[in-house]
Amino acid sequence: MTKPLQVVLELARILVMLVIFVTLLGWLGRNLYSSLFSWEESFNMYLTAGNFLLFFVAYRTKLQFGGWYKSQMNRRLSRPAIYILLSITAVLYLIPPAIVIYRNLTG
Repeated sequence: MTKPLQVVLELARILVMLVIFVTLLGWLGRNLYSSLFSWEESFNMYLTAGNFLLFFVAYRTKLQFGGWYKSQMNRRLSRPAIYILLSITAVLYLIPPAIVIYRNLTG
């Protein structure tokens, strides 16, 4: 396979995985949070941002090594980078419940 074709196939693979990953996690998160508290549409941006970060970590640590495009520049994320990104993801996932709890406490 030629290099440009490999790049196009890898980009298509990333796009398909991204859509499936973000859609499934978004659906799961909305259903879980909706059963726990009243859901607002403004919470979608926090879940979506967290899902994108989680996909980025999953892709850079595992998924990029199983695709069509092979390169010497493919490297795993460093452990500190993984911890930082997963911490940011956890904060993004916890913002909607924190907003609801804050609103309930303040009246």
